[in-house]
Amino acid sequence: MYLVVNHDQLEQTFESQKEDGKISKVRSDLLSGKLGEIKRIGRQLLELQPLNDKRPVFVDLLNMHFFRTEEDERPSIVKYGGVEFIKHIPILESRTKQVLMLTEENKCIACTSFYSEFQLLDEDESCLKWNFSEWSHGSDTVVFLHDDTTEYYLTCCHLTDGSIVIMDADGNYYRKREGQPRENIGRADTSEEEDALKTKIENIQEEINLKVAKEKAAKLAKEGFDVTVYEKKKRENIGHDWEDRFDFRMVLDAVEKDEMPDGAWKYRGNTVFVSPSKRTEVKIDFAPDKRQKVMWRKPLINIIIDYAESSGVKFAFENEILSPIIKGNAVVGICTANGEVSADFVIDAAGVFSPVRKNLPDSFSIEKMPKRGDVFYGYRAYFDKAKDVNPEYPFEVYLYHEREQGLSWFMTGDDYVDVLIGRIDPLTDEKINEQTRLFRKNHDWLGENIVSGGVRGVIPVRRSLSKMVANGYAAVGDSAFMTTPMNGMGIELSVKAGLLLAKNVINSNGDFSANALWEYNKEYLKLYGGDVARNEGLIRCSKCLPTASISFSTMRLFSRPTLRVRDVI
Repeated sequence: MYLVVNHDQLEQTFESQKEDGKISKVRSDLLSGKLGEIKRIGRQLLELQPLNDKRPVFVDLLNMHFFRTEEDERPSIVKYGGVEFIKHIPILESRTKQVLMLTEENKCIACTSFYSEFQLLDEDESCLKWNFSEWSHGSDTVVFLHDDTTEYYLTCCHLTDGSIVIMDADGNYYRKREGQPRENIGRADTSEEEDALKTKIENIQEEINLKVAKEKAAKLAKEGFDVTVYEKKKRENIGHDWEDRFDFRMVLDAVEKDEMPDGAWKYRGNTVFVSPSKRTEVKIDFAPDKRQKVMWRKPLINIIIDYAESSGVKFAFENEILSPIIKGNAVVGICTANGEVSADFVIDAAGVFSPVRKNLPDSFSIEKMPKRGDVFYGYRAYFDKAKDVNPEYPFEVYLYHEREQGLSWFMTGDDYVDVLIGRIDPLTDEKINEQTRLFRKNHDWLGENIVSGGVRGVIPVRRSLSKMVANGYAAVGDSAFMTTPMNGMGIELSVKAGLLLAKNVINSNGDFSANALWEYNKEYLKLYGGDVARNEGLIRCSKCLPTASISFSTMRLFSRPTLRVRDVI
């Protein structure tokens, strides 16, 4: 039945949208007598009959969209894929603020508890699309959110936790999770914005992966795996007596903590990179919310050990590992200074010169020892301050320091000075003393007394092992050369590798063959191997250059010898 309404009733219907331009025109046409009969079709559609035109105009009262149909066809409201449309053959019009025209050829390919997704006949090039291996321009699906009837969205990607990344008609990208408001994550109008958006989405997926892996890792001991860690040192002696920079949030999530303990960490100050000639500097100012955090190694290790023990992991301290036990083509245990230990599976985290890895059979095809240039020999000490000096750029990094392959740094803290001396060849006491004297010559606040550290370390600065698994064996951390070569940072990569391996072990249902463990090897290299290899290529290239060439030659484009980078991420 059609209900004829008068002008006053129509005025009331339009009252809430009286600022709308189209509504103003309808009101004007009504008052000027250009419109004749007005009918209501059900509760949500109006039919307006112009006096000088036989074809009526229809209005969707939900979005105030005006439209016409072919000939005498009357529109209707239909549900398609859980979403309401205005149907007039062959068109389906969305009831969103910005109307999308579909036909029944646009198949509904997904109808979940919080969105419906339809196939587009042609790609929309305005939207980024991610398929987890590469990015492209052009989305071929459109999404309607069940809790948002005002918009439609193009699909950017589906994340593995069931959430989706979508783009609205104005070019804003959102992450949408069931039962939660959409989360604005950026735009892609410029190349810089596009790169930032890509990184944001990839980081979200990585966080999802880590969360899933973390949940599985905690179950290794809880779900019946008998896990024992063998460690050469006493518990109180584990870890270098120095600070490390890493992604706090990633590590906190892995150990199920909300924050690091007070007093165990601090913010690092602004940084200056100094060329070998000392004539060129690159100064970096960190925005307040982008400052780098550093934390003492020993408290961090205690947090990790406490978490492992609470999950049922056992620790055998003061138990030096000497070699693997090999039977046939598999690792079946380890030899320690206290005797042999049988095992179904050996996870090798014994360091750069791991006695397990270097004694594996050649048939395993796993690299045994690093070559010259693959590792960085460092000495690090915290000295007292002879003067109360606080530079604007407290963290000084010297490339090819004193014309030698390697780097050094000099970091002025509130009550100490952190000195690192690093080279690609082992450091002698004479070299350490010589470099310290040179620092003191140019920094008269460097005291004579060591208050912490004063120890040597060896850090891998090469790509990760290409093959890190065998029957009954997997390498992680420094044993698999899991660091970023340019800076030697390895905590994040090691934790990520451990979580990936835990996930693999749980999913393999007790199968510790090389074939079963290969998923861990493949996934790690897929996620992180490419970036690490490119980083290694850069550092190897720099090693081949004469020191005179490593002077930030791009800086010569500037008229002054110092480049200042403000508010970096």
